[in-house]
Amino acid sequence: GLLDNYVVGPKLHLHLLVAAFGAMSVILFSAIKAPVAQPFNTIGGNTLGGFVGVAVVSLLEAIGLEDCFWLSGALSVSLTIVAQELTNTVHPPGGATALIFSLLKSSHHEHLLFVFAPAFLGSVVMVATAVGMNNLAPARTYPQWWLPLKRALSPDSPTLDEDGLGSGMEVLLLCPTRLDAILS
Repeated sequence: GLLDNYVVGPKLHLHLLVAAFGAMSVILFSAIKAPVAQPFNTIGGNTLGGFVGVAVVSLLEAIGLEDCFWLSGALSVSLTIVAQELTNTVHPPGGATALIFSLLKSSHHEHLLFVFAPAFLGSVVMVATAVGMNNLAPARTYPQWWLPLKRALSPDSPTLDEDGLGSGMEVLLLCPTRLDAILS
């Protein structure tokens, strides 16, 4: 908040904060072992959400549907979910970031700048803060991994869920024959 208020906002005319960062804070400081809390998911998923929100709004503006906020919001969130699943970057606040951009007409002029800040840069600051704060206590370790590939290839990492299907890139990397089951 201080960086946003005193450095990035006044000097660079960018923002680091969006409402989705409240949920991101809960995930990064309370659910540090969850896959959605890991840096790759946090930064990738939130940046992807910002990009999808901008892309949807730009497309709807190009075809004259810029005032269809219900459509913009629905498409932004649903396409963000699809993109996050396909890239193994699931991070729920990323869907909220896409929705926020879609619904806040005052941010539409920012276009791709919104993807850089707050979506990308804000999540980088949040992850850096989480790394510092979570590792102050000896019983806490954050992150659990930096990249999902490392997690997928570690011997103690489960590759299948309760249904036996699994999710994300780790299953595709380790069990490519399950692709048809995942997609159906």
